[in-house]
Parts: sequence; C-alpha cells; structure tokens
Amino acid sequence: MKTINILSIIEVSARVGIKRSKLYLLIKAGKFPSPINPMIRNGKFSSLTNLESRSAGWIESEVESWIWETKKQINKFIKKRSNCFDVININDESG
Repeated sequence: MKTINILSIIEVSARVGIKRSKLYLLIKAGKFPSPINPMIRNGKFSSLTNLESRSAGWIESEVESWIWETKKQINKFIKKRSNCFDVININDESG
C-alpha cells in the first residue's frame, strides 16, 4: 500500500516559493491543486477537533506534479524566447 504524504500550507508555500495568499488565488483560479478536506475520510465525515477541521492539507504528489509541469512550461517559454535571438547575430562586428 502506497503512503500518501500530506503537506501543510507552510510546507507547500516553502516548496513552491509562493506566499499563502497567492496560493489561494491560484487555487481559486483553478491553477493550483486544491487542498484536501480533512473532515472527510473514506467518504464519511470524521470527528475532528475544531483546529483539525480548519486545517488544510495538500497531497504531496499533486504539489510535486504541479512544480514539474510549471517548470516544463517555463523552460518551453524560455526556449521559445531564446529562439528569437538566434535570428540576430549579436557577435557580428561588421556593423
């Protein structure tokens, strides 16, 4: 059985380098994985304390997938932008 690691907002923020408020904006826009609801376990409501019921957690593998996908998009953008400079010979000393 595979273990699922749950990350707190502090851990998620540190891993992705984005502040909490920005993370929640990305979640609202559908651009970042949503936290899991700790109140529901195995399809049933659990009896958690008030502190636990207000906490949010993210599945580590979903956060890691988002990081890798975002990195691929950034690299693709950088490569596309750097191809624009290939047309211009910056080292041309004839002019």
